[in-house]
Amino acid sequence: MRATTYLLFTILIMHLITLTNIVVFDGNWNGIVMTVNTVLLILAFGLVQNVKKTIND
Repeated sequence: MRATTYLLFTILIMHLITLTNIVVFDGNWNGIVMTVNTVLLILAFGLVQNVKKTIND
């Protein structure tokens, strides 16, 4: 998979988590959602760097 695919998939997951928090839980889990979104974003950037490193080697 291309690196941009990982990032787009991560953004999609983050938006779905945020939407679920707003619609289902009325925004009561904002802290948990922000933590999960931050961890997902950091993991996605790490995965992208790993993919780019593999391609360059």
